[in-house]
Amino acid sequence: MGGPLEFKMPHPLQWDSVGDMLTKWKNFKQQLSIYILASGLERVSEKRKSAILLNCIGEDGQNLYYNILKKTDETPKYEDLLKEFDNYFEPKQNEIINTFNFNRRNQEEVCHTIGNKNLNCQNEWRIILNTENKKVTYKCDTGAQVNVISLKDLKLIVNDENPKWSETKFFLEAFGGYKIKPLGKVILKIHINDEEVPTEFLIIKENVCPILGLNSLLELKLLNTENINLTNVSSKCINSVNVESKDLIINKYPELFQGIGQFDTPLELHTQPDAQIVVKPPRRVPHALMDRLADKLKSLEDCQIIEKVEHPKSFVSNLVIIEKSDGNLRICLDPQELNKVLIREYHLIPKLEEIVNKLSNKSIFSVLDLSDGFYNIKLTNKSADLCAFSTPFGCYKFLRLPFGLSVASEIFQKYSEKTFGDIPGVVIYCDDLLICAENEKDHDKILKCVLERAKQSNVKFNKRKFQYKLPEVKYFGHIFSKEGMKIDPDRVKAILNIQSPTNKKELQIFLGMVNYLRNFVSKLADLTAPLNSLLKKDVSWLWTEVHEKAFNNIKNCISTAPVLQNFDSTLPITIQCDASKDGLGCCLMQNGKPVCYASRSLTSAEKNFSQIEKELLSVVWSTKKFHYFIYADLLSRSYLDENDDDQSYMFEVIHCIGLANYLQCTDEQKQELTSETSKDIELSQLIDFTQNGWPSKNIPDTLKHFYKFRENITIDQQLLFMNDRLIVPKSLRLTILKKMHEGHLGMTKMKQLARTLYYWPNIDSHIEELVKRCFVCQTYQNNNIKEPLLSHEVPELPFSKLGIDILDFKRKSYLIIYDYTTKWLDIKLITSKSANSVINALIDIFICFGIPSEIVADHVPFDSVQCKQFAQEWGFKFTYSSPRYPQSNGMAERGVQIAKKLLTKCNEDKTDFRISLLQYRSSPISGTSFTPAQLMMSRNLKTKLPSSYKYLVPKLNCNVETEMNKTKNRNIRNYNKHVKEKSSFNLGQKVWFKKDPQMKRWTQGTILNNNNYRSYVIKDCDGCIYTRTSYHVRSQ
Repeated sequence: MGGPLEFKMPHPLQWDSVGDMLTKWKNFKQQLSIYILASGLERVSEKRKSAILLNCIGEDGQNLYYNILKKTDETPKYEDLLKEFDNYFEPKQNEIINTFNFNRRNQEEVCHTIGNKNLNCQNEWRIILNTENKKVTYKCDTGAQVNVISLKDLKLIVNDENPKWSETKFFLEAFGGYKIKPLGKVILKIHINDEEVPTEFLIIKENVCPILGLNSLLELKLLNTENINLTNVSSKCINSVNVESKDLIINKYPELFQGIGQFDTPLELHTQPDAQIVVKPPRRVPHALMDRLADKLKSLEDCQIIEKVEHPKSFVSNLVIIEKSDGNLRICLDPQELNKVLIREYHLIPKLEEIVNKLSNKSIFSVLDLSDGFYNIKLTNKSADLCAFSTPFGCYKFLRLPFGLSVASEIFQKYSEKTFGDIPGVVIYCDDLLICAENEKDHDKILKCVLERAKQSNVKFNKRKFQYKLPEVKYFGHIFSKEGMKIDPDRVKAILNIQSPTNKKELQIFLGMVNYLRNFVSKLADLTAPLNSLLKKDVSWLWTEVHEKAFNNIKNCISTAPVLQNFDSTLPITIQCDASKDGLGCCLMQNGKPVCYASRSLTSAEKNFSQIEKELLSVVWSTKKFHYFIYADLLSRSYLDENDDDQSYMFEVIHCIGLANYLQCTDEQKQELTSETSKDIELSQLIDFTQNGWPSKNIPDTLKHFYKFRENITIDQQLLFMNDRLIVPKSLRLTILKKMHEGHLGMTKMKQLARTLYYWPNIDSHIEELVKRCFVCQTYQNNNIKEPLLSHEVPELPFSKLGIDILDFKRKSYLIIYDYTTKWLDIKLITSKSANSVINALIDIFICFGIPSEIVADHVPFDSVQCKQFAQEWGFKFTYSSPRYPQSNGMAERGVQIAKKLLTKCNEDKTDFRISLLQYRSSPISGTSFTPAQLMMSRNLKTKLPSSYKYLVPKLNCNVETEMNKTKNRNIRNYNKHVKEKSSFNLGQKVWFKKDPQMKRWTQGTILNNNNYRSYVIKDCDGCIYTRTSYHVRSQ
């Protein structure tokens, strides 16, 4: 028997081809079964057969399985996998409908032969219509949502063997759930009742009678709907039809979606009587734009938008060229001088609140955009003369209303409302028309009325921006739907992609984008307060973590903004308002859902108000802010101007900022706080003074602290608050502090937390005391602040005081010798780190330069018996640095750093480090003009570099001490800029110290002895003795 590869595998399932998917699946399954049987794979494991099925079905089938059908991570059995695909492709049967259809069949007695049409059987509803000048018989199907025609019939109708059609992405679903992929779509003209109606058909390969669906039957007025209730049409069907029907509208009114329209009444612009004519010279245009600009001017001139002018009669403005995203140019005026003298058209442009108010209970929307906006308004000859502009190709004037005039928006709003304003269900904002309705029937009536009115008024629309019969639309920069208004995702994406600003201008751009979405963000004024402070004139730009945090918080609020409910004037209104130290905030709500947010920053004077004054200010301001919504509502008592400070409303004030907002506490905690507050004599007296007034004199000493904050103290549910902070009774203060410190926050964090939640006298000092007593916090306390620099005394004689240390490099040990006075560096290779090796190296040095008076070194191995005995015999002393504190032997550490760099670089380029050491000794010391060799030997060393004889002649060094001290003092000043002088420790004092300075942990101990100014001997709790510098010690 041959292997599996010798037999032909079934072709992958064809998803994009025309035909019934169920039939295709059955054919594929049969071919797969034959292949498995022929190749001997019927006995393989179930998982392998399942893998064969997924391999053969093709990429689309695999995507279907992994994205929709797959329910577990394990590969299912072969038979189970077949059932999954069977269930997907099998038509879905509606048991209720099928049962109803079976039970309602009434067979007449005369119908003796099943399957034959008898005299008592009704004829199918068919109609003959003139289509493309040919008689075509259609089957009328009210259950069909689209029109269908076969490819064969289409060829006969258009008399073309290769008819043209456009693509479609939709599947047809026949009765019972059978899916059919159409070839495409085509629009045919049907003549009926002396009208020509463009009608869209989906083309299929199967030979069926042409079908007219429900929508076309209604449009052709072939169906009487007076006694028919057309409801419960699935949204899936509506959406699929809408996309197709948009083209029907455009083809039915082709003249409305082509060219540029023109309102009936030309526009007369008026200027001030004493206006002085200003003529601007042409601006220079970049060479790269010249050709495109000439083409654009020619195009506008051909469309009679502009006209060439040989001798301008009035104003001549500059030209502004805007390059659009598609590469085309937009020609605008820069009429700065003309705008100053134009008389304004005072016509109200709707605000967002007015638009939202008209969308209540609306569920179907369409948007029409007037093509080329302002160009729909023709100018009178006198007005056209005012709109002249200069170009490199001469002077032109606008014959239509140009972009750039300060009065253009109000004028266009006036023209749009005059044309379409009397049509119910139409919202107008300049050149955008929003059609909204509660149902599809009303929507279609409104849309038809708008289109007919546009036809009469010669107004044109942009078909590219036409949004037709959608559940949600983009309008006014937002997304509107039945649920309400939400932010356009494109705006959210744009804001999230903005990087942190680097100057005030970039910050202003960001805040401007955010401000447009202010209705969606609660307490925006508080969020932007840190950023607004940077925009003040007297504030220099400094972007800190505080600003970065506020910047990211604003982004987060924008990305999680809620959907704002459409305002409904029939529902009761709730306004929530609040005040903080930086701003006011409020929210208009209906049914517990937000309709609109608002906020503003407090002025410098308002920030001085007491908290209760700020709260009342928020009430007054919120009623003014939402005056448009609440006027004429049950809240309103009388008509007063929106800006009148004396306006009044009848409303109920509910204090909803309760204890839960401050503490988020349980009922038991609240009861305990209330009980302990009433028992606290001091707070009980404070409640009495707050409610009944403070005495003018003889204020108890215990309450004098609260007197200066009396205007900020309020009572809520028998509890005292200082602004938003709960005043805690004495009996609960330690408990509150312990709860605050459960996470072992440091002093600063605890103080910040307390300043937002709690208050009592001396709370900061109580927090400090608690943290200092916390064993865990003290064990893992931060390092001490560095102490003032304590420098070594520098002797006058060279080689009198040395700093030495051992350097390990490339598995070798070197003794580093560094002279305090001359900065002379020596590097000696030693065989080991033992005391004997160190002593032998030092003897070699002493033979050359003499014996020093003092050597500063670490403890090991220099504090060994051999080293001490060597120092005694040779007549010098060892001074030891503080253990685990290399900074105390800074001169030797500096020598180690220099030596390590020399060895590393020389090892890299394979050179002798001794040459580098010679160069170092012959180079001036930083901050002086002397080299180590000059200070050591009063002469310069000869190197490989050419030098003069005079340079090498020995000479006495003058002013050495002055230069060295100047450099030393400068280094001390720089180091001591951020230091803290530490107090000394006494014998027997309990302290915290670090056993290992490299670790963060502190250990308790006791001072036994004071070696010198900053060195202490300490005993820990286990009796072990340590020597540590004061930098690693702190008091308990």
